[in-house]
Amino acid sequence: TTSEVVTVNTSGTYRIVCHDRTNALGIRALKIAKNSSTNYWVEFRQKFTGNARLMNGAGLRWAQNGNQKSQLLDTTPGSTDGKNDSALVIGRTFTDPVSDIHITPIGKGGTSPESLDVVVNLGFFPSNQPPVMSITASETNVSTGVGVTFSATASDGENDPLAYYWEFGDGSFGTNSPFAGTSWSSDGDYLARCVVTDMKGGESSQWVVVRVGIPD
Repeated sequence: TTSEVVTVNTSGTYRIVCHDRTNALGIRALKIAKNSSTNYWVEFRQKFTGNARLMNGAGLRWAQNGNQKSQLLDTTPGSTDGKNDSALVIGRTFTDPVSDIHITPIGKGGTSPESLDVVVNLGFFPSNQPPVMSITASETNVSTGVGVTFSATASDGENDPLAYYWEFGDGSFGTNSPFAGTSWSSDGDYLARCVVTDMKGGESSQWVVVRVGIPD
């Protein structure tokens, strides 16, 4: 309903509840004007329990004024998972450089039913510089099932708050933290990558290859 939607006109952090749970109380969606005819809609779902990205990220859609039939935006275009990994996972930033819109889910709210905290930055930041970062891994050659921990060191020239996104080369991902850990169940060479964003369009990434077992 109208009372369950926030039209975002100013930068800030907004909490949305999962809109697919009837007992969730609060704001169920964010509406952000892209231009005079099209809006971004930001949503959060919790019934697709088999989809880790949807359970831990925001769904983004376009809808036209006067006709709210929506178009789902795939934030990982070109992947083999199609729309199944379309959600904007916690720690990642979606940037629309034409409309000067930056959307970053930063974490779950810990409520029941669950909610999602989303940072929205509106505006053009001409002097903004991307963060500077480096990452380290506790091991780069391990057996299957052995845990590896990662650490990211990052700084930002404008002292903007930073968000972190980790992925581990096997479809899994970490949380919004400078630290992460994982293990792998199959032999192979896995690219572990961290993306750090200042949530205003500036981002940097670093990666390290971990050899697991004896790859073919």
